[in-house]
Amino acid sequence: MTEAKKTLVEYANIIYKKGFETAQQSKYDESIAILENIHVVVPVLTAAALQMGRCHWEMHRWDDARKFFDLAARLEPKNDDAGWTVGLLALQTGDFHAGWQGYERRWGSKTFNSPRLHTKRPQWERGLHKSPLIWGEQGIGDQILYGSLIEAVARECEQVTVMLDVRLMGLFQRGCKAENVTFLTHNARVKMKDHDSHIPIASLGKYFITQAADIPTHRSVSYLKADPYRVNALRKEYGSDQFTVGLTWTSTAPAIGLHKSVPLAGFKPILDIPNLKFINLQYGKAQEEGRDYHPSLITTHIDTFMDLENVAALMEMCDVVISPSCANVHIAGALGKKVLLLDANKLWYWNNRVDENSMWYPGVKIFPREHMNAPWDAQLQQVKEALEKML
Repeated sequence: MTEAKKTLVEYANIIYKKGFETAQQSKYDESIAILENIHVVVPVLTAAALQMGRCHWEMHRWDDARKFFDLAARLEPKNDDAGWTVGLLALQTGDFHAGWQGYERRWGSKTFNSPRLHTKRPQWERGLHKSPLIWGEQGIGDQILYGSLIEAVARECEQVTVMLDVRLMGLFQRGCKAENVTFLTHNARVKMKDHDSHIPIASLGKYFITQAADIPTHRSVSYLKADPYRVNALRKEYGSDQFTVGLTWTSTAPAIGLHKSVPLAGFKPILDIPNLKFINLQYGKAQEEGRDYHPSLITTHIDTFMDLENVAALMEMCDVVISPSCANVHIAGALGKKVLLLDANKLWYWNNRVDENSMWYPGVKIFPREHMNAPWDAQLQQVKEALEKML
């Protein structure tokens, strides 16, 4: 590399860093204006194109986002970050064929950190293998969402083994209606003779969902089930004489949690509705924020991050759950509970809906935000009105 070109690359990297940091501050259009000044070597230009695409995505300008993602994919066809991102946008806009194709490239992405199962068995092919091992990946919400397709696999196979996060084991075991499914913890030792193939749980989508209309055909409903003993014990402890609302306000997802979260103060007009009881379902450090915040908001003794059995039991006590997109929405939705979802309009699967209701979880009513920088005021008012209508 010549000295002049080296200097140009160094300058481009400085611009990229500034643009990236500006995007991290949710100043998406400012970030785009900075990154547009990069016109040099492929690695920097690819990164800039991806970041500009993501900025347009945050502002829900899908066509502009696609233009930059496609540019990045053309510049570096073997770049899995670009391929995966192209796939996510395709799923967001309903192109499932291209979406799943790109989604499979997540394993090569530098930003995808989920551990991969090491096995000598081939990947499951629909119609070919009859005893697959389905293994969990990504977070709790992802395992629950794609877990809705486990029974679809079971209908076509002789025996299905599923490895999941240990916190979900009991909920899936009680809720699964297929008798030929065995659930194991994610760290269990599996004998080779017990399966003829394997598949990561999020890869099930490509076999069953080729268009949005396939979702209600293949996904299960009410496929998690809370422990009745725990439900009865909690009802005795906290009472069941009032209309009860489960409340979450924060997502702890490492990269996108802040964008999905709603300030607790925004819920005060809802908490002020008389004759209601609210259960604090928030997990992580934010759970303590709800303690003593409002007289009607009850913070329990339950570890709402680790003890998902009791979280599900708390949800069964509730008449409705209110939450931004996070694991709690997936748990409540898979339990068959009514949910009022404050949606940041960031995750592709909430775009799959009939009217206002999720196609994945029929009980989830979705209130989407206009874009990432839009205030939550309108959605919070809509949720308040929906809650009052339920009363």
